[in-house]
Amino acid sequence: MKNISKTTANISQQIIIYGLGILILLMPFHAFFSIYLGSLGFDRVIVQSWKEVLALVLSFAWLAYQLAKKKLAFKADAVNIFFISIVFVSILVTLFVRPNSEAVLFGVKTNLVAIAIFFIAQIPIPSKSFLKKNLLWIILVPGLIVSLLAVIQSFLIPPSLLEQIGYNVNTINPRQIIDGSIDFLRSFSTLGGPNQLGAYLLLPLAFSLAYGIKRRSWPILCSSILILAGITLSFSRSAWIGAIITFGLAVFISLEIKQKIIFALFSTVLLLLAVVGIGTQINTNVRLQNVLLHGRVFENRIEGSDSARLESISNTTKEIIKRPFGHGLGSAGPASFKAAKPIIPENWFLQISYEIGIVGLLLYILAFAALLGDFIRDRKNPLAVSLFSATIGILVINIFLQGLGDSTLVLITFALYGLYKSRNQ
Repeated sequence: MKNISKTTANISQQIIIYGLGILILLMPFHAFFSIYLGSLGFDRVIVQSWKEVLALVLSFAWLAYQLAKKKLAFKADAVNIFFISIVFVSILVTLFVRPNSEAVLFGVKTNLVAIAIFFIAQIPIPSKSFLKKNLLWIILVPGLIVSLLAVIQSFLIPPSLLEQIGYNVNTINPRQIIDGSIDFLRSFSTLGGPNQLGAYLLLPLAFSLAYGIKRRSWPILCSSILILAGITLSFSRSAWIGAIITFGLAVFISLEIKQKIIFALFSTVLLLLAVVGIGTQINTNVRLQNVLLHGRVFENRIEGSDSARLESISNTTKEIIKRPFGHGLGSAGPASFKAAKPIIPENWFLQISYEIGIVGLLLYILAFAALLGDFIRDRKNPLAVSLFSATIGILVINIFLQGLGDSTLVLITFALYGLYKSRNQ
């Protein structure tokens, strides 16, 4: 009996190790393959569901591991307690309110599958396993491929070529431009859009900087140049802000004390010069207005997409005030397109408040605060520095967008959180 339990635990562990590796490696290409295989005649819904099927397989493997070991594979620390509480509150609010059933299913997929992956990834994994030994490259290689394709798309690939492999207004628009301009085509590479591209690339950016500095490896460090090019060509303003924050934190935390001072002074001067330069040009330079405002300044007001965003934020906030306990999973964000009335708050924090209430948002804030605390206390570890820097950047992005509503970003990020908390064997 003991041998059976040991064998079951080992097999389950290997399934989880390689399953997580596959998830992290393939998710950046999920949107591209879904569209391309769909254009070849495959059922796009079935193709897109591979990640949910994999999550289900990993869940069964995790359950088998628990039963074989006869104990929980995660610690009852503050981070895990907060995330378990989020799951409980999400289910409770949804059962009480009971929104459209199909929207609920998509809401569960968007909000709770990532948390499940987070707990699955916490099983004890050998430090010499394929996943932990090669984690840097599992993150960096897809990021570099995606970035390279973003650069190629920007300069060499016309939208008409993408249309031939299934890209269109019903899948992903191959011609994504900055509002108010037909001159700036935005790269999205293999992701679902320019904003998704910019947000995802914060992860490989943080890894390339933290590991490059800690290991004193110029090839790893210089790979950040290509990644920054991909973020730049997305023309995602939120991603630019997130990249500046991620870059600054990853470099600052990784440097020695004397180098920190030099970097801080240089960065401050550079930032001030940029602010002054933009401030003197923004009212007269139409191209700069297109890039930074996604519109133009006309008669002392901004014309562009931002006005619609502000209106959406205002309307969502009013609804949250009316019902502070939430409307249930799937009632806001991308999942709400399956509901009778889609709600797109243009802010992930507002989305969470709308779905699972102020209490749910508070639990998320506490969970991230506890997680960031763990990372900063372990700042000599490049994985902790990478995740701390990228997480701050991602959370800032979510002030302007629903970044964590994107399956690629949220699944990879939460898998990495779980792997960080996983104990070595």
